[in-house]
Amino acid sequence: MNENADEIDRLRQENASMRKELSLPERSSGRPETLERLERENEMLKKQKSIFAECSALLDTEEGRREALFCLQFFRSIPLPLWTSTLDANISYWNEFAERTYQHSAKKALGKNFINLFVSEAEKEQAAEDLTSIIFGEEGAEHFNLCKDKDKLNRQVYLVTCCFPVFDPRHGEVVQAEISFDLRQLATLEAELSDMYVRFRKKEEEQRTLKLQREAVVIKNLVEELFNELRQYCSRERSKIQKRIEKNRELMEDKKSSEIEKRTHKMQMEEGQKVLELLDRWELATQQEIAVCSTVDEHKALKTKLWETTRKNV
Repeated sequence: MNENADEIDRLRQENASMRKELSLPERSSGRPETLERLERENEMLKKQKSIFAECSALLDTEEGRREALFCLQFFRSIPLPLWTSTLDANISYWNEFAERTYQHSAKKALGKNFINLFVSEAEKEQAAEDLTSIIFGEEGAEHFNLCKDKDKLNRQVYLVTCCFPVFDPRHGEVVQAEISFDLRQLATLEAELSDMYVRFRKKEEEQRTLKLQREAVVIKNLVEELFNELRQYCSRERSKIQKRIEKNRELMEDKKSSEIEKRTHKMQMEEGQKVLELLDRWELATQQEIAVCSTVDEHKALKTKLWETTRKNV
């Protein structure tokens, strides 16, 4: 655990150093700071350093400036809806084709929560999950999707989307970018689009169910493992305490023991009984805590807590 904390501190310092070097804003204090996510963010910062150096070299020559201008013109000429959002789901970029698709102007869209602005009710939860997994490059992130959004007039908009993470130097953070294709340009029949969407969602739901079933098996194994570790630990501790109680009883009943020694052994026996009661209550409370854990992360956290508690007691 300490090694993990030390590594997080090191990555945090590396992150701050690179941000200072690139003249970027400090990292938001509200951002999650797991080891994997800090590593991912620092990788993006290192890439950004390379991009900054490449841009500086380009702008030093006339040919480079023309190439940079071409890249900018190319980017702005992409005839597809393109927009970005921060980890808080707030829109930070919105092109003219996104305006046409959703009927929201850039002035209206920028700074708004995209989930509330145009994501359909049935997809809001999944959109929030995908946003986090894409920004942090987590395994299993859905980069390509079929979505049913809604425009300003509450009309259904069917889109094939591609989402990917990109570093935004304006705010010094990784954002989610989405580029999409409006399927209404290919299929004019609403029924075709609706049927395609239903089939896609059914398949996606089957995959989610399979994932939940696999996770349920993992959780079941973790629960059994935790219960076994708890039982073994409590059994060992009870055995030690009972041996001490029996030893004190023998010494108390020993005729060679003085009255003071007998009283001392009696007190130690009573203390041992109290410790046994405390151990029973702790075991029951921990069992209840294990039973209410519903995710793999919660069980792993409880396992760590149990290990730390037993280590202190040892």
